[in-house]
Amino acid sequence: SKTKDSKTRYYKEMVALYDSFCKKELGIPASINGAEGSAMKTITKRLIDIAKYKGHDESGCMGSFEYILSNWDKLDDFTRKQVKLIQISSNLTNIITQLKNGKEKSSGSSLANEILAKYR
Repeated sequence: SKTKDSKTRYYKEMVALYDSFCKKELGIPASINGAEGSAMKTITKRLIDIAKYKGHDESGCMGSFEYILSNWDKLDDFTRKQVKLIQISSNLTNIITQLKNGKEKSSGSSLANEILAKYR
């Protein structure tokens, strides 16, 4: 199916973004087992769905994920500790909501606002 192709197409790049995040935040490379890989596909599909809903190309999933990871420090303490992909996947709606609400309180770069606009 087309969605499967999309998820597969962006999978490696999404994993690379997450790996960079793990190295920076945790000081270790990402560990991707079967369950984590499956969670990444779920995250990718969800972000593709949101991008399309907002009228963007499905490749917007990568910019959105990058935005989430680069603004990780803006999340609440509980959510920030949930760094496994399985946890990020189940927390995704809350993460988006927190970043959206936080962004409305402060003005960020135009690119950040543009990416976040997908969720508004």
